[in-house]
Amino acid sequence: MPSPMAVMFAQWKEQSGWLNRPEVTSLPEAEFDALVDARIDLENRMMAEPPQDATDALMMIAAYSEFGAGDVPCRANLPKLWDQVRAALGEGGAA
Repeated sequence: MPSPMAVMFAQWKEQSGWLNRPEVTSLPEAEFDALVDARIDLENRMMAEPPQDATDALMMIAAYSEFGAGDVPCRANLPKLWDQVRAALGEGGAA
């Protein structure tokens, strides 16, 4: 059974793939903006979901940064994510 994060990540990849297709550039601006807003809403839901394991944490980083195209979130913005990363690396609890 996939984790809630895995389900959202699959949705995020689908939305991101669609937004990067050439035909999307011909959409009216309001329609394109609505698609971007929907992806941002999904990203916000992902960031609010506690990661269950290291894979979930990696999916959060990948989505939030759009596979490295943007900045990686800092601990102050996503403490749940970084707590999971620390635990996966054997670094103990919160710093």
